[in-house]
Amino acid sequence: MISTIDASTPATTAATSRPLSVSRVELTEVATRRDIRASAGLPGIDRPLRLVSVGRFSTNKNQATIIDALRAVAAEGIPAEALFIGDGPMLESVQRAACDVDGVQFVPVAGRQEVFDAMAWADLNVLASFREGYPKVLLEGISAGALPVAADRPVNRSMVDTRGWTFDPARPGTLVDALRAAVRADEDEWSQRRSRCLSYARAHTLDAFRFEVDHIVGHIWGFTD
Repeated sequence: MISTIDASTPATTAATSRPLSVSRVELTEVATRRDIRASAGLPGIDRPLRLVSVGRFSTNKNQATIIDALRAVAAEGIPAEALFIGDGPMLESVQRAACDVDGVQFVPVAGRQEVFDAMAWADLNVLASFREGYPKVLLEGISAGALPVAADRPVNRSMVDTRGWTFDPARPGTLVDALRAAVRADEDEWSQRRSRCLSYARAHTLDAFRFEVDHIVGHIWGFTD
């Protein structure tokens, strides 16, 4: 069943909510996050597979497809938990669709740290949009160690690569296939994919771009601080 939590209020004060085990960690503590996830066991086997989806609830963002996929994997006996963060015109519709799916929670309002904490908790960061520009939310998830699962679009495809899985947003069954693939992954595969996430994050965060700009400005144009 579903519950709704206002992130401005501690989850423990929401009588209908089951608090999530979201660890507060710093961006640089990637190894610690990896150890926390590894110690919890294999997702979907030793414990529920954890999904997070962040974004405005709209027809384009297509969160309903994620609900359909969760329902399908539950029918196959794959345990999963999902945390949806965001508000928007389709929120109530998606909540109604999730009424028969266990382990689904909604957080309409969340600060930047709460979003990062959720991504640090999750195994997978799911983006089901039909159309997307540069999906910063995927990079944020990659930085937190949540493997990207995204609609098969050119920019998404380059970000996901061998770090996660892509799917056709118009065909919920392909997202089910991606979730099945995640559950089939062994400990080594999870570790390798997360290591690729770390390498990608190091090369593509704003700090990395800042260093590149500093190099251009300092070494090519001759400017210094």
